[in-house]
Amino acid sequence: MGRSVGPVLILLGAFLLSGAALVRFYVAERVLGARPDVYAVVETEARGATYFDPGTASVRTGPLRGTTTLRGDVGASGPRRVVWDAFTELAAADGSPVSYTQERAAFDRRTGLAVACCGESAAGRPVPHSGLVFRWPYGAAPRDTSLWDVTTRRAHPARFAGADTVAGLVVYRYVSEIPPTAVASRTLPPGLLGLPATKETPGSKHAPGSEDASGSKARGSRDAAGSRDAAGSRDAAGSRDATGSKDVRGARDAPVSDVPVTLWARATRTYWVEPVTGTPVRAEEHVRQAYRTADGRERLTVLDGTLEYTAEQVAASSAAARAEMARVRALTGTVPLVAAIGGAVALPAGAVAALLTRRPRVRAHGPVSGAAAPASGSR
Repeated sequence: MGRSVGPVLILLGAFLLSGAALVRFYVAERVLGARPDVYAVVETEARGATYFDPGTASVRTGPLRGTTTLRGDVGASGPRRVVWDAFTELAAADGSPVSYTQERAAFDRRTGLAVACCGESAAGRPVPHSGLVFRWPYGAAPRDTSLWDVTTRRAHPARFAGADTVAGLVVYRYVSEIPPTAVASRTLPPGLLGLPATKETPGSKHAPGSEDASGSKARGSRDAAGSRDAAGSRDAAGSRDATGSKDVRGARDAPVSDVPVTLWARATRTYWVEPVTGTPVRAEEHVRQAYRTADGRERLTVLDGTLEYTAEQVAASSAAARAEMARVRALTGTVPLVAAIGGAVALPAGAVAALLTRRPRVRAHGPVSGAAAPASGSR
């Protein structure tokens, strides 16, 4: 039994040291990251927002509720990338819909950066993504980054604005300023814009679906925090325009000419991100969207308000961040550290034990007990 202690300790030490390296550099790299099978709901709200109500074809002021459902596409995801679909609805306090849109994007499961793959789209039309999409990376750094915005269909700088505390968690705050941007063009009835009606001229159109500079229809907006705009036009994907793609002129004695307008959008988006897991635990977005006529004047407000995580959403996101932090620390710190310490102790202990059990016994040399000593002076 004693002779087997050394080899057993040596094997145990080698196992623990190799296991520590395996957990830290292999298991953690593959386990930690955005989930391909995600299913999550993000709730936002706006108090006292001004918005165009497509049901009444009028501008209203009141609270809005936003719901974004994130769903992973496991079949399209891979070892390094995940593919998520996002479905967003913005509704008034009475539940009447204001806007609805959908988005699909692929991104690196560790870094959060967009990957050109797997039918990425916005409102059912192909749209190449760039920058961070849907979430921040694990180990978010305290530096500026680039954040995707689906309303303008491009990435914008997100400035690191310092550390903060949300729900007891230390978080990084990032601010992304989206300058006024022309995102879509269309025609609308003059009465909807507060303009006098003029008789229709040959070739004028009756409120077709909006088109942007590239000819694609205007899309509703949704960002990484679950915020959205209210100006998505109806297209093949079923997104609904807040101004109503249906005819909103009402009865009239004679047809009138619609007025060409351009949708302009700007926003300031702020995110409070738990840096270990890259989880946004709080988000706020001030949005301003309005149609302008050719003279540059705003004629119709589509959305003007501040969307932010609800209190319940902040609590849920904070709890999720804490749970994921525990998992990250276990796989990158606690488990490999304990295994490495155990291996570092067991390996030399086993070597010492093996040496001690293999040391040969030394036999004593000298007079044999009971033997007669030679007589003094014998010859």
